[in-house]
Amino acid sequence: MVDAVLYFIIRQVLCGKDRLHGRPLLEGVFGGGDFSFPAPGPGGTNDGAAAAAASASPAATGAAEGGGKKAKGKGKAQEDSNSGGAPVGSAAAVENALSQAEAAVRLLSDTAAVNASQARALSEILRGACRTGQHGSATGGSAVQLVQGPPGTGKTTVISHAVRIWLEEAAPRLPLLHKHGGAGGSGARLLPAVACVARSNVAAKNIALSLIKRGLGPKDFRLIVSQKFHCEWHEEQYRGELESVLVLGSELRGFAMQRPLRNVKVYVTTVAMLANPSFKATALHRKALSWLVVDEASQICGPDLMLPLYQYGHHLKCMSLFGDDMQLPPFGAEWDGAQIRSIFDQLSSGGGGGAAQQRLREQPAGAFHVGPPLCPPAAGGAADVGATGTAATSPVVRLMLDVSYRLPRDLCAFISREMYGGRLQSGWASGGGAAGDAFPANVLWIQVEGKEGRTGGTSCSNVLEAKRVVQLVQERYLNTSWTILTGYDLQRSVLECEVLRCGLGRHPQHNQPTQQAGGAAAGGGGGSGGGGDKGPQGSDRVYNIDTFQGREDEVVVVSLTRVKALGFMDDDRRVNVMLTRCTQQLAVVGSLRLALQHPHTLIGRMAEYCILNGRVEQ
Repeated sequence: MVDAVLYFIIRQVLCGKDRLHGRPLLEGVFGGGDFSFPAPGPGGTNDGAAAAAASASPAATGAAEGGGKKAKGKGKAQEDSNSGGAPVGSAAAVENALSQAEAAVRLLSDTAAVNASQARALSEILRGACRTGQHGSATGGSAVQLVQGPPGTGKTTVISHAVRIWLEEAAPRLPLLHKHGGAGGSGARLLPAVACVARSNVAAKNIALSLIKRGLGPKDFRLIVSQKFHCEWHEEQYRGELESVLVLGSELRGFAMQRPLRNVKVYVTTVAMLANPSFKATALHRKALSWLVVDEASQICGPDLMLPLYQYGHHLKCMSLFGDDMQLPPFGAEWDGAQIRSIFDQLSSGGGGGAAQQRLREQPAGAFHVGPPLCPPAAGGAADVGATGTAATSPVVRLMLDVSYRLPRDLCAFISREMYGGRLQSGWASGGGAAGDAFPANVLWIQVEGKEGRTGGTSCSNVLEAKRVVQLVQERYLNTSWTILTGYDLQRSVLECEVLRCGLGRHPQHNQPTQQAGGAAAGGGGGSGGGGDKGPQGSDRVYNIDTFQGREDEVVVVSLTRVKALGFMDDDRRVNVMLTRCTQQLAVVGSLRLALQHPHTLIGRMAEYCILNGRVEQ
């Protein structure tokens, strides 16, 4: 009864037509709209020169924004309403901005800084970021781009290149945005801004590091992190080059922070921080969010983006979603039979999506969906932009980055065939991956049966298998960089203790297991729920699969753990993450017999592959 009431309220507040009106992206994604702003009335135009002047001079910024007492006197209620504030501006200015952006993409392509699929993605994204958003506009690109990035294909690289080009080539030429709508586009004029958000702070940090690599600094962008995450858990991760661009969420208050952020147009943070009122009031003071970049989008539930699309919907013209729906689904997607659709699923429904989209496994017969029923986009799903490079005409387009610079060639060929419809290519000429061809065989299966152990919970362990994993590391991988992955917290604890006992931790001072760790090795405790504990006793060598998505190492040793039933290995998406973290060699340790009993699964097909190619050892 309570769930039914909550769903009713969500539908009324966020899915009602009256609430969607004037927010084209929100209406297009969740209400079947056409993603278009209404055409501006007479006089509702602006030119790029004013934008350039405002960007260059704080004084000009105040003037262009209708500053002074008159603008301030409109009051907070009007300032927060943003009602009907559709972006309006000169088509010539937009065409100029787009021309400069496309020239920058061509330069990257000509100098081999990006590959063909990355260049196609950049071109389509920047066309969307420069669009006016008005129906029938000659400068209209797609409103939403779904960029599928299989393992090692450079999603973060594309994001950072797109943001740099937009900031340096497009933004100075784009027209300003009107704060309030109406026939004349009344109200203060606002600078366009972009937010790069992710589900996790780790992904947001990686975007920030990539932006720094492109030559951007504190005058260009800021990384916003919550006070609790930074100070209580991960302060050391933000030292060094990130310190100059770091802003804590607790600092987003008042005039003191508005001034240093006045000319900053790019913000990197999490989806949760984006919905924080302090972010809008401080970071976006005298600015309006016109472009939203979302990383890890295939792990984000559609409704999680409803609030940001509602908050910023009056000016938001473009949304670029990066992810891979062949990897991990949204957190809790398999909870108690529920099927929680990601924003990728929502926008790919009704066709499009390409060959990879057809590889999604069938949903269980008893599955139910979480959240209110939502309308698919009016276009009926995403249009797939193929290798022709032809600009898309659909409001929602789907692109795939198709060159992996991580995976060894033979492993890449297997994953491409089994998960990506044969479209994924290796970016390496030799047999090896990113670090070269250090191993004659890039995939091994070490046959171990062992015995499953449980401590009353749902997690399980296999002590014999854990010992064989560490023995394998000692025999072959001490001269390389290596990581151990498992799908079970209890097995992670067992492996962690064995690694520490053998003195193999990444940090030597941590190589003395405690009595608590020994208890876990004997079968007690279920782990911390994460992986790769970096605390006082952590080895920084053993990770849960879910926590290692987006990361890599030269050698990855996988502990399958189970001998009675597949468990998590029945999910091809999670197994895909598990098998695609290495740059030189993948070693799968576990029951070959069990995997071969399930030939319809990815782990079963990997077992068959290893047998056919003579890659099985005892």
